[in-house]
Amino acid sequence: EVGPAGPGEHSISPAIGFIAKKRIDKPVLSAAALPEYVEKAVPVVMVLDQRFENRAAVRATDLVAVNGAHTHLVVGAAFKRPEPTIVDAQFVEVLHENTVIDRAKATNVMGSQAYALQWLINHLVSRGLAIVPGQLLVTGPLAEPMPISPGTYTVHFWEHQHIMLTLTAP
Repeated sequence: EVGPAGPGEHSISPAIGFIAKKRIDKPVLSAAALPEYVEKAVPVVMVLDQRFENRAAVRATDLVAVNGAHTHLVVGAAFKRPEPTIVDAQFVEVLHENTVIDRAKATNVMGSQAYALQWLINHLVSRGLAIVPGQLLVTGPLAEPMPISPGTYTVHFWEHQHIMLTLTAP
């Protein structure tokens, strides 16, 4: 359950996350090397609060590129195999009250989850940040974050899992 929030105060977007298997503090030179660093791949539903500019407690690390702050980050069960190229086949539908409101593909992020993950890792380590075992890395929204209204949402990661959430009214 998320909220309370009025129409347009939150947005939703599906994503794919990867949990690090070991410490990474040097660039990953090839997307083919990623399985060595990835323990598991997981479906993620990002719920963003579009009102972040009015909040005093938001830190810079809470902000995302779509001008929102994470309200909730819902992480689902691990995919059967952790390789980023395996999840490239993922197709996702977002439903509101059982009506499809958006569709997305895992390849919407840089053409491949492997390339997106490699870029993210290399970007972080180039800034002196180390990735530690167990850390979740989300490659980015699979679709443009969509404003949501109170009601029940289902994010259907086809052939894997349904993740449900309810946005409550104020």
